[in-house]
Amino acid sequence: MALHERGAADAPDTAVVDRQHRRAGAERHQQMPRRQREAVSLRYFADLPEQEVAALMDVSVGSVKTHVHRGLASIRIDLGEGWATATS
Repeated sequence: MALHERGAADAPDTAVVDRQHRRAGAERHQQMPRRQREAVSLRYFADLPEQEVAALMDVSVGSVKTHVHRGLASIRIDLGEGWATATS
């Protein structure tokens, strides 16, 4: 969204905070254990369904859910609960 399209709630300082959250989230993503990082990347960045992620990783769907849950939980712990809603 271009700056001129933002509302009053999306002031430049909010954009800076959003950018900082994205950067910190990306850094945390790189620090995740390999399987968590793979699951989160395939599920959310590649936008694949859990079944496809499971097939690519050669694990069960339940295992994908566990890896994704733990990966996202580590981001929330590091960045705070508001991170997920601030970036969506």
